[in-house]
Amino acid sequence: MFMKDFLLDDSENPSDMSIQCDNVPSISNMQCQNCEKKVKKKEEISKGSLNIIVNIDKDLLQLKGFFLLFFAGFGSTLPYLGVYFMQIGINPTKVGILAGIRPIIQFISGPFWAFLADKYKARKAILLFSILAWLVMTLLLAFPRPHREVCKITNTSYSEAKIRFDLPSNFSQRKDFIPGVSFQGRFGELLYTKNCMNCKSSKFVTTKDINENFVFNNKIKNAVLFENEQHFINTEIKTINKRHSIKNLREKTVEHIATYRQKNFQIKYVIERDKSEIKDIFYVLLVLTIIGEFLEAPSFIMIDTALLEHLGENKKHYGKTRLFGSIGYGSASFIVGAVLNNFQYEFCGKAFTNYMVLFYLFSIFMGIAFVFGLSFIKFRYIDSKEATRPSDCVKIFLTLKYGSFLAICWFFGLCHGSIMNSLNWYLEDLGASKLMMDIATACRCAAIIIGFFLSGYLIDKFGHIKLICWALGSYVISFFCYASLKKPWWAIPIEVAQGLIYATSWSTCITYLSDATPQNTAATMQGVLQAVYWGLGTGSGAILGGSLINLIGVRNTFIVEGITSLIIFALYCLLQVTIYRKEKRNKEKK
Repeated sequence: MFMKDFLLDDSENPSDMSIQCDNVPSISNMQCQNCEKKVKKKEEISKGSLNIIVNIDKDLLQLKGFFLLFFAGFGSTLPYLGVYFMQIGINPTKVGILAGIRPIIQFISGPFWAFLADKYKARKAILLFSILAWLVMTLLLAFPRPHREVCKITNTSYSEAKIRFDLPSNFSQRKDFIPGVSFQGRFGELLYTKNCMNCKSSKFVTTKDINENFVFNNKIKNAVLFENEQHFINTEIKTINKRHSIKNLREKTVEHIATYRQKNFQIKYVIERDKSEIKDIFYVLLVLTIIGEFLEAPSFIMIDTALLEHLGENKKHYGKTRLFGSIGYGSASFIVGAVLNNFQYEFCGKAFTNYMVLFYLFSIFMGIAFVFGLSFIKFRYIDSKEATRPSDCVKIFLTLKYGSFLAICWFFGLCHGSIMNSLNWYLEDLGASKLMMDIATACRCAAIIIGFFLSGYLIDKFGHIKLICWALGSYVISFFCYASLKKPWWAIPIEVAQGLIYATSWSTCITYLSDATPQNTAATMQGVLQAVYWGLGTGSGAILGGSLINLIGVRNTFIVEGITSLIIFALYCLLQVTIYRKEKRNKEKK
């Protein structure tokens, strides 16, 4: 109504204006006609403006909000879980196991849940269950923490010196010496100072007592100078004969080792943890990760299925909604990182991050996403008595056209997993700073958003197969560019290209297979795709990429991956030419 009032502010309504025009004698008929045309034009504008407001797709808007919140919860935890595990004492190898087990479980559980969702028409129930399971299982990861920690403080600036000094050790016998009665002897006073930090509270800290051996009346006696603090020692010497005699001991040199602390000392803090406790914590985290990933895997499948069902014939515009997920992921990662920098505490001389804040923010994002899913996410089903069978999907993938396409989806996942797991190591070896790596990541995220936004236009203009071939060729160029890097800053334009490649290729994969999917197996098909791409693809990419890096280094690994991508690119292009000619011949026969 506000828009209508704004556009029609010259009068109360159009009819009033036309009456005024007719009743004014000085206005000609031509002017009256122009006046009526203007009124009609304003009416059309007002109706069109109101239609724009009314015709807003509320369901699609709600899906965009859900993608934003859901991926915000995902982005608030995934980048920081590995660092959190290392902070509580889990070694890098076991952290890698905790991260690498996720794609494997997703590969197994994704199709299973998707099939159940299609068979029993329970897509929304499984979506809500998976979100709730993700929320609970992720929060449980915050509880296994070490409790038997000991902070060991050592001084790394102690110096050890061998000190030599003379002690006069002459003893004189009293004239009224009585056999068997003890007497006191006196060492010369030790006058020795050292540049120490606090000579008043503590003098020299010695590693061992000073021992002086000497002979008296043919017997070896021993005197101990305790802690190098007493300048006088008392020793009880008894004679073994009754005759009166005097034995003078000659002066001799005493040598001992003294350990002292310098003024510019450094304190070394070492946290000692109970290895058995850390081992138990790892197994608890492993079990929680496996169970959590198994239960939460269908969430991605269900939300993509809901979006594709809503788009219907306009599946090519999948990326315009999916980009809100990338916005949520990137924004939440940045916000959580900034917040964690302000929530730190000191323990045992080191700064630690309070990662409980991470779990709190995750709970907020995922909790709101659960409410959105409960209230707004809708699924469509076809009323058919025909039961959903896995063979419906198997038959599609047994064809050369779609079977080869699924293999390419796996290869895309492999390339993506390899780059994501090895690039930062490579840039760090080249001397990249944390700031530079953050800038590269930000540029990549921005490129992903742009790629998702443009994916619908690119699919419409070039088609799915041409975009897949373009993505394969782009991976070839990217791998060889990574291998030829000499300065880390050169990686930024390559990261931008990688963002565009990922967004475009993933949108192409998901919409191409969706077009070939029977409606009653929509979730099953998405489950297979996501299991192959994210489960088998990224998992094998991380494992194979890491193994190659250990064998031949990062640079040579990129070269091998570039050559492999070139071969796959050539074979797939030849295969598509063959498939195209075959389909063309079949059409001509018909």
